[in-house]
Amino acid sequence: MHIPTMTVSIIIASCVTGVISYFSGLSFWVVFGVTVVAMFIIVIVADVEDNAPGGFNNPSDKDVK
Repeated sequence: MHIPTMTVSIIIASCVTGVISYFSGLSFWVVFGVTVVAMFIIVIVADVEDNAPGGFNNPSDKDVK
């Protein structure tokens, strides 16, 4: 991951965390931890799905026209 991309991701996660913790009354760091873990899970699922047969990075012969 590139440094600018990581920086933007952390800024977005912090903003989302701030809004959620403000309205829910939960601790900022607890919500931040959940947000970061959720972002990692999304990245892993997207990577597995894209590399699967027929996925974006690995199209099957039937998908090519």
